[in-house]
Amino acid sequence: MKATPLLVLVLVFLASPAIAWLVLSQHWFQGGATAQGEWVQGQVPQQGRWHLLLPTDAACDVRCKAGVYLLHQSWLALGQERDRVVPMRLGSESLDPLIKAAVNQTGLAQGYIYIADPRGQLVLRYPITLTSGDELSAGEAMLADLRKLLKLSRIG
Repeated sequence: MKATPLLVLVLVFLASPAIAWLVLSQHWFQGGATAQGEWVQGQVPQQGRWHLLLPTDAACDVRCKAGVYLLHQSWLALGQERDRVVPMRLGSESLDPLIKAAVNQTGLAQGYIYIADPRGQLVLRYPITLTSGDELSAGEAMLADLRKLLKLSRIG
């Protein structure tokens, strides 16, 4: 019997871990993080459902209006999952003063839309851009992440 097939089999098994080590040590492989937004930490008082939060001033400028539009369109695009998510503009006069005070203590930056989970933990944020192509990609990224979070979440 020839030793060639046995030698090839041994080389294949020995080459696999060596190639895996090489790929990982050279950082040629991206890890499992699939979120497209920026991870944030913090606590907000809203609880019970998922929240899309848009911090603004009372006077809404061009960036604020783009954010409100993006917030509303993303919420509408959720379809049946829309009932699990509450879109909220945090600078509006109709907002409860206690919620305003708590959100101000959290220090949410304007120019971003935040996703908060049903327990009130901030999860991700997405920048609001004024160019139409970037706004569309930011909305798609936020929607993809939100759908994934809603799918994996058993609460809210």
